[in-house]
Amino acid sequence: MLDALILSKQLPFQFPLYLILKRMFLKGSLFLSALISVLSLNAQLVVQGRITAADNGEVLIGAGIADTLSGKGATANNYGLYSLSLNAGRKVLLFSFPGYEEMLLDTVLSSSITLNLQLKPIARMDELVIKSKPRNTEGNRIQMSMLDVPVQQIKKMPALLGEVDVVKALQLLPGVKGGNEGSSGLYVRGGGPDQNLILLDGVPLYNIQHMFGFFSVFNADAINNIQLYKGGFPARFGGRLSSVLDISMKEGNTKRHQGEGSISPIAAKLSMNGPLSKDGKTTYAVSYRRSLFDLLLRSAGAGQNTLIYNFYDLNMKLCHRLNDRNRFYASFYSGRDKLYTGFVNQTTNGSSVSKEKIENSLIWGNTLGALRWNRIINVRSFVNHTLSYTEYRYKNGLKYQGDFRTDTSRQSFNLDFRYGTGIRDLAWRSDVQYNASDAAVYRYGLELIQHRFKPGVFTLSYSGTGITPLDTVISPAGKYNSLEMAVYGETERNLGRGLNMNAGIRLANYLASSKYRFMPEPRISFRQLMTNNLALKLSYALMNQPIHLLTNSTGGLPWDLWFPATAKIRPQRAQQIALGISQPWKYGIEFSLESYYKWMNHIVDYAEGTDLFDVQVNWEDKVRAGKGWMYGTEMMVQKRTGRLNGWLAYTLSWSERKIPEINFGQKYFFKWDRRHHATAVAIYKLNKAWELSATFVLQSGNAITLPQGRYLAADGTLVNDYIGKNAQRMPLYHRLDFGINKLIKPDNRFSKTKQYWNLSVYNVYNRFNPFFVDIDNTAQPPKVVGVAFFRLLPVLTYSYKF
Repeated sequence: MLDALILSKQLPFQFPLYLILKRMFLKGSLFLSALISVLSLNAQLVVQGRITAADNGEVLIGAGIADTLSGKGATANNYGLYSLSLNAGRKVLLFSFPGYEEMLLDTVLSSSITLNLQLKPIARMDELVIKSKPRNTEGNRIQMSMLDVPVQQIKKMPALLGEVDVVKALQLLPGVKGGNEGSSGLYVRGGGPDQNLILLDGVPLYNIQHMFGFFSVFNADAINNIQLYKGGFPARFGGRLSSVLDISMKEGNTKRHQGEGSISPIAAKLSMNGPLSKDGKTTYAVSYRRSLFDLLLRSAGAGQNTLIYNFYDLNMKLCHRLNDRNRFYASFYSGRDKLYTGFVNQTTNGSSVSKEKIENSLIWGNTLGALRWNRIINVRSFVNHTLSYTEYRYKNGLKYQGDFRTDTSRQSFNLDFRYGTGIRDLAWRSDVQYNASDAAVYRYGLELIQHRFKPGVFTLSYSGTGITPLDTVISPAGKYNSLEMAVYGETERNLGRGLNMNAGIRLANYLASSKYRFMPEPRISFRQLMTNNLALKLSYALMNQPIHLLTNSTGGLPWDLWFPATAKIRPQRAQQIALGISQPWKYGIEFSLESYYKWMNHIVDYAEGTDLFDVQVNWEDKVRAGKGWMYGTEMMVQKRTGRLNGWLAYTLSWSERKIPEINFGQKYFFKWDRRHHATAVAIYKLNKAWELSATFVLQSGNAITLPQGRYLAADGTLVNDYIGKNAQRMPLYHRLDFGINKLIKPDNRFSKTKQYWNLSVYNVYNRFNPFFVDIDNTAQPPKVVGVAFFRLLPVLTYSYKF
């Protein structure tokens, strides 16, 4: 399987590092088997199994198991698997997950056991009464700077134009900021969009935007779990600097077929899932979303002119349980945007007839697939193997046809211009987890990725009367192949007296353009439990990113140009330290506070005056490299359960860059630097039929570059005078959204179909929040004017479940 990844002729098959890693992996597997055999002889026993939902069989990622007598605990991984090492004797085990009924199991442990449990969802949130002492859910885990938002909670929030958007919900969390008004940008702790490792079922997505950035590609109906890492990254993650967004798709109901769908002004959705066998060993989950724009815009065309725009998302997953120890998964996603404009103009002047046809097309999208084998070796060890493929592609085309006739002559001209860019990965990954004891958990693994880049290919052809035909490909960048290889190891240790540690290292190796780089990445985190359930956390992480992204400055349009680190352009590097506390309060409320400092090297930005589409300049010459600094403090108060739930969040942060050839070598603020960012989310269940929700955002304006004046040059032209890059600010931004969800009771009490109406009101008090600003030079004196796209927007959405 490792040999299959060496696909490029530019990568020598006998490359020594490849042989070393291959031997390391084979010997490591033998060493693991021997280690397991020896360590399994220790005196501790193991409680292990899988935690799923009783209503549909979906795994409950992050579910907790704890022995209430000893205080020892564990959490379920991305496959619902948990493993807890305990001494023999009486145990009172508590199994819990937000939104589900807790389960207590009083038992006497005399041997290692397997407990596959199903938790029941809470029928009525107002029936949940918190009687026990506050438990620090955040403090119980060593991992810091990690947030998770239940998908069901996201679906209840007010949505722009009625379209539920996972990324817009994440923008309401501390340390996470969006781009322009209404966009689905993701900027985490001062990083750029290319510095986010976005995983869908463990496979990277390179572009997450639909509709020129206003909506993300994630269909909430297809998602089971969402986890966002902002720092303290475990060694098993690598390749990006700022964040890891880990999204898991639904596996399918093991008990019955079920479905759901919705219709909004933006799109229609339909999802189905269920068992493919009577015993529930094989399940499926399929979700499809398609925009409705082309159906509405057809009426906007006049005569022979055409305007078509649409997008779609298709998610599919197949799961098969061979036995209690072996499971197989197949995941697939495909998404695409397409914009087409056609213009036909025909004029007649006496005997002269001229006809022109202009067509422009814009297509971009992602495709990914994964095959996964999930195996429980024994009660202490677990292994997961994944073979994956992902591709992002962008195509732009322009066609012109002209025909000019008179009584005595005819002339024609045809032009065909095309531009394409993209990136494609083929990867293999193996991950092993071994639970040695209640005081030690080990993880190690191997990852191989073959990248293929197409930084930009222009195709030009033309022909016509009296013109020599031309058909040429202009590709100054060509195609590039690179190989990314990494082995990692990490351990979680209980050091005693409430002190826990996660220490690991990732040995990253990168080969591109005959340039080999070895990049060790140490990671370490500490958690100290104090009195009154107060948890103190500290982390350090070093990350490297061997791929770069160039995009337009607005961040909303899709022409992303990915390219590899080369001998000339080094991989980006970031180091981050973070310090935080968390503590549970009464009534299920949790408080957390974190401060971080992050510094980056070799980050890239456009050279001033660069034209993205200048085919005469190689992409390596369009960028400049420099440094960056990001630091700030984040606060969050969150309530996960009860009739009223939601959170309050506040972020104070700075994000700066310094690149010698930009801004005269002086520091400048990152475009999406916002000093203050405050959000509030509230969801209140009135009764079984009615539910209210609201979100509020208050934030500083982002940094922009505007001229401070104009002066008359020697040649008589007016020239803009700038004081520096990103030296001005957009106006203060604030917005209130409101939502109402209404359950329509079925007429037939035997019917299982549920229907819902949702009213989402975006920007309730009609605040003018500019999407962009510009200088109006026609005014005297010239003034700054703003353009806002989204004012007061009430939208009604219909959805159903069956």
